[in-house]
Amino acid sequence: MPATRKDEGIRILIAERDPQQGAAMASLLGQGSSLTVEHVTTMKEAVKRLKMTHFSLVITNTAVDKEKDGIRLVQMILLRRMVAAPPPVMIVSPLRDGAVIRNGMRLGVIDYIVYPYDPEDLKSRVQRVLGDWGDMPEAEMDAAIQQTLTEIIDLPTISPVCNRLENMLASADVTADAVADVIQLDPSIAARILKLANSAEFGLQRRIASVKEAVTMIGMKKVAAIVQAVGTFDAMGRVPQSPHFDRLLFWKHSIGTGAIAGVLAKGCGLDANQALVAGVLHDVGKVIMDSFFPDLFREALEKADAEHIPFLSAETELLPITHETVGRYLVGSWGLPARLVDVVGAHHSLAPERDDHVRLVQLVHVADAACRRLGVGRAGDDDTSLPNPGALAGIGLTADSLDDLRPDFEKAVQKEQALLELL
Repeated sequence: MPATRKDEGIRILIAERDPQQGAAMASLLGQGSSLTVEHVTTMKEAVKRLKMTHFSLVITNTAVDKEKDGIRLVQMILLRRMVAAPPPVMIVSPLRDGAVIRNGMRLGVIDYIVYPYDPEDLKSRVQRVLGDWGDMPEAEMDAAIQQTLTEIIDLPTISPVCNRLENMLASADVTADAVADVIQLDPSIAARILKLANSAEFGLQRRIASVKEAVTMIGMKKVAAIVQAVGTFDAMGRVPQSPHFDRLLFWKHSIGTGAIAGVLAKGCGLDANQALVAGVLHDVGKVIMDSFFPDLFREALEKADAEHIPFLSAETELLPITHETVGRYLVGSWGLPARLVDVVGAHHSLAPERDDHVRLVQLVHVADAACRRLGVGRAGDDDTSLPNPGALAGIGLTADSLDDLRPDFEKAVQKEQALLELL
């Protein structure tokens, strides 16, 4: 390929398990140009390089370590699109597999090349892809990325009742009648609010027959928290489920985290109902990963189990992004409050975008760890390590004082598990 000024700084990654074929392609593309071409022979190497370096183009065989690895690599690059501009991807294969071609194109693969290829044709195609991609305006590229994500990750929508209630409760003069009217716009949510109001959790002396009565007896903020949880259950219930991730155990953990977060909130001056919702939602990114990237997600689950490490560690090593980023994208797409976006997107990193959300993020991080230590549900691993010391200190606790709260946590978890009946 003739050298051009635009070649400067351009890096190409070739994922090809055959060392000779990979080296030949790298030599062909790098000859007579200032392109930097790297060749790797395993998926692990490819993922590592993609996490460390920005590439202008990725060329992958359909089989790297095993069959269809190339498609899995494309999925990883797609996930990376949520946090960075993605490189275009070309696939090479010894076979013209129609199903692989369709799947690759659906995922955004730019071109498909069959071995043995014509060297000049390959160089021409690569140059064209690099030119088209490099010339694309940033705004147009962002729009293209967003469109691809929208097409491939068919994100579930949440009931509009959730956002309407959130906005209503921001007003000081909201009434129980008004809250009940909004809830009744979603008959499914309304029915489950009544079911919960008449459950043993609230121990009311008479049967509650209307949503207004339920709101009056339970309280507007508590009802709003329950509506948010139910809306999330409904949305997540509409996405595919793999056999490798137990959703019931996952929701037990999420609800348990919410219950503990509510207890912690009362002790440090935060809103207990907001903390409950934040705890329930904190791991929703895992459901999206399980639904739309089941093979990649399963590998992370298996690694966490086999090596007895936290799921986050396995996920960070194997995947280009974590469930925090995926969850942030999801909750943001729902238009939920910024505090929830920050909790979902930073409950491990403890680095929310807004400083006024730091304590809530720390609180949910601590609640998550406490729930694991209680053995309530399961969210992908059996990690029972203590929470981050800085997060504990941020909400006025130590490891010892956290253990002292265990009876309160157990009582709250038992009470809030009634939410499982609303799944």
